[in-house]
Amino acid sequence: MKICRFASRRSCGLLEEINIEYFGTDDLLLYIANNRISDRGLCEAVKKFPLLEELDISLSYEKITKASLEAIGRCCPLLKVLKFNKNYGAGAKDDDEAFTIAKTMSQLYHLEIIGNSLSNDGLLAILNGCPLLEVLDLRLCSNVKMSWGLWKKYCQQIKNLREPHDDFPCLVIIL
Repeated sequence: MKICRFASRRSCGLLEEINIEYFGTDDLLLYIANNRISDRGLCEAVKKFPLLEELDISLSYEKITKASLEAIGRCCPLLKVLKFNKNYGAGAKDDDEAFTIAKTMSQLYHLEIIGNSLSNDGLLAILNGCPLLEVLDLRLCSNVKMSWGLWKKYCQQIKNLREPHDDFPCLVIIL
């Protein structure tokens, strides 16, 4: 386990494969996950993927900053799908990430930002800055208040919209 932790730390967030089949524990798995993606590591990694079209950085949200989003947009100009979700609801209004997405990711077709803190201003920036956007998931984005102007913009552009207060599908387990 010590060697595994050491290897995870040394990977600087760029760990590609690891096998913990015979000695893995929940604590070790959480340690690896918490050390796997860093802001610096992501900024460096995306430089090597200029043809990247899809990126899912969900649930690593707390470690990803505006600088990472700028690097992703700048280094991955062909990005069509971005999934940047949190596992809890939005906090105080903050449009910095939305403005960064709008400014640097004009080729997006599909955007998931579940639980983001953006407001109507950030949403409008995304709609204006990402003219190809057709799939948008805004669930748990509690700072977005749907106005007539936003609805009008949606009708013209978005074909598949999940609104801030839409429910998540229920998982049914039949025993």
